[in-house]
Amino acid sequence: MVDGPVTDVVELNAVYDGEALPVFAHGTTCLTTKRHGSGLAEFGIPVSVGGVTVRPGDVVLGDDNGVVSLAPEAAAAVVLQAAASDAAEPDILGRIAAGEPLEGILYLGQ
Repeated sequence: MVDGPVTDVVELNAVYDGEALPVFAHGTTCLTTKRHGSGLAEFGIPVSVGGVTVRPGDVVLGDDNGVVSLAPEAAAAVVLQAAASDAAEPDILGRIAAGEPLEGILYLGQ
């Protein structure tokens, strides 16, 4: 996760035996900072990305729909809940396609 643009896109796309390195950023740029070894970079500290604090040890998951950062103690429960949601989705979509009203399928906050 990068809270800004990245460079070296070709290298990022070929880093894992021809597979892309999943990098989530605001965009790309031709500018580079080359700060590693300058004394200006820090590692193993909390950072703010998109207004969210990500701490060392957090589990970060991302796909084409977005990124989530989870505290390690919450990660297992959230992943199980997401897997259950994914497993239920085909049935939900079938019920919607059959014309069942959303109010009878999903909790809509009422």
